[in-house]
Amino acid sequence: MTLQPGYRFDALVLFPAAGDYCVVNEPVPGTASVTRADQDRQLLATVSVAAGTPVSNIDTALMDTLVAAAAASAKTLALNDKLTSVIAATAANAAIAGLTTTSTENSKTATENAPLSLPFKIPAGALQNIFSQPPLPSGMDTMDFGAAQEQAASAPRVLAFLRDVEITSASTTSVRVFLGKNELKADTPVTDPHYVGSFAVLGHNGDHHGGVHPTPSFVLDLTDAIQRVYGARGQADGEAIDLQLVPVGAGAGKPGTVKPAKLEIAIVSA
Repeated sequence: MTLQPGYRFDALVLFPAAGDYCVVNEPVPGTASVTRADQDRQLLATVSVAAGTPVSNIDTALMDTLVAAAAASAKTLALNDKLTSVIAATAANAAIAGLTTTSTENSKTATENAPLSLPFKIPAGALQNIFSQPPLPSGMDTMDFGAAQEQAASAPRVLAFLRDVEITSASTTSVRVFLGKNELKADTPVTDPHYVGSFAVLGHNGDHHGGVHPTPSFVLDLTDAIQRVYGARGQADGEAIDLQLVPVGAGAGKPGTVKPAKLEIAIVSA
């Protein structure tokens, strides 16, 4: 294989046992070289392989790894199809296996001094499935890409869709999202376990094309926050959960207000 400047090649490498290995580039004749000059054998890298499951047959192990990755990819594609349906706001009109949605309209506005609380209920039984799922892997565990991808796609996720969000003073406003936080304030830190995430939009000083900008929508994954907050409390299924929005200053300006037209909650599993 010849790589031109700027090209990238990803390789799946299996080692038969623990130990130290050399990754080499075999000699290349000038006819196969970018520079048209003969190249000698080169040492590209050294690899230290930690102890693990020994591989007796590399061909079989490689095939098993690729088959597992393909199965995980199928689950990921199924999950993607469901998310596409929810994002397109079509889920409420069609029954989709592995997808449960609930929604609530909103007419209230969040300000810096008065955060907005949007209560919603998760159907009975759903929270227990979320509490019981193991955390997603991190660090060296993610090197098992097939297993990590399959776990992420198989486990239920709780997603919040904030539809048609009106934000005033958008260029100086960022919106922080919390879950079930008592006495929420604008200076509540993002390190608080109730914190879900933040969003903002770019401010527009007029429209150069003479059109009108549609109000944006946002999606946030609530799963980890639900596990942290309500799992520790042992809250029963079906009780109200509060999604909270508080605008904070972004830059030197004063924050504006935030008003989503609708909150839609989707519980998605592949």
